[in-house]
Amino acid sequence: MYYIINDLDNPSIDEDEDDVPFLEIHEELITNPRRGWHSGAILTDPPLRSIEIEATPQFGYQGPPPDYYDDAISLMSPRLAKILTEAGVDNIYYYPVNLTYRKTDIRYDWLAFNIVGLISAVDDTKSDITNPDGKNLINSTIKGFSIDSSKTHDQFLFRLAENVMITLVHKNIKNAIENAGINTFSFSKPEDCVIV
Repeated sequence: MYYIINDLDNPSIDEDEDDVPFLEIHEELITNPRRGWHSGAILTDPPLRSIEIEATPQFGYQGPPPDYYDDAISLMSPRLAKILTEAGVDNIYYYPVNLTYRKTDIRYDWLAFNIVGLISAVDDTKSDITNPDGKNLINSTIKGFSIDSSKTHDQFLFRLAENVMITLVHKNIKNAIENAGINTFSFSKPEDCVIV
């Protein structure tokens, strides 16, 4: 069984659903590689030095960045990267990040990540996915889907080819993350996924 990593939900803090995120990452200041973090391909021009990122804490938040952040840039904590590696995930490239909080200059050594491989693992007979231009990748409308395990190529973690903003993890990886006490993001079932 596979689960979606939901980085918009952070159970570790008391965050009102209507609030802005507790940490604003200033993505507009980042120069991303040509193929981008969501391409599923090995980067042709990977960063040669640490990526400098600024973030602004909101609502008086003073803790570390979330362990998993996947938007214009993909970021991960070193502790999560360690758990994934130890659990057998071998299709992620990592790049060092210096993440600094504005106004405080608190600094964290984090990681940018690139998941290699897009996998079309959807069971078409049990899924509601449409795309206006006929090209899946990012603008698909999804009203629940099911994974066909025979299409996953035995990967423990991968981006879904039907929508690259969806990262799926095998239940064993989910369990390893939860057993390690990481709770700055959550997991959801594919059949509950709604993207319009």
